[in-house]
Amino acid sequence: MPILAAEIHFKKGLAALVDHNYRDASECFRRAVEIDHARGSRPDLRYLSYYGLSLAKSGSSVGEAVRICRAAVAKDRNHPVLWLNLGRAYRAAGKTSQALEALDRAAAIAPDNTALARELAEVDRRGTPVLKTLPREHPLNRILGKALHSVRRSRRVAPDAGRAVSVGRT
Repeated sequence: MPILAAEIHFKKGLAALVDHNYRDASECFRRAVEIDHARGSRPDLRYLSYYGLSLAKSGSSVGEAVRICRAAVAKDRNHPVLWLNLGRAYRAAGKTSQALEALDRAAAIAPDNTALARELAEVDRRGTPVLKTLPREHPLNRILGKALHSVRRSRRVAPDAGRAVSVGRT
């Protein structure tokens, strides 16, 4: 019976998440986690992952949300939905590069996942414009952005390129 009760709360949480009712969703997922935990067997990581995601979406405790999602992924590294939820939690936390890493990991596991494809399409992989007062498409931003990208890339390739070389007398 506890398994059924936990699953009912989980499904209610999913419905609330779809309706963007994140506080109700987190309450439903929290109940599912508690019921599942009381059972004493291996926890359903979906409950934990979605609980973390709903916390991140509600904005109440984004750091805790990311920690919860990471804990779920650590227990099953081959579950694409866990990686997807971790990526979504990172996005809610404003950590785009970590979000992309998690989403790319999910895509490697499940390349045909449509929810994942939508999430990847929404993530802006570009940094902020060099000149924030001008639009991103402005020619100055485009030229300066390409130049900055080129400099950063060359530094990654040749980390010693910017170091001064000391030459002693012989």
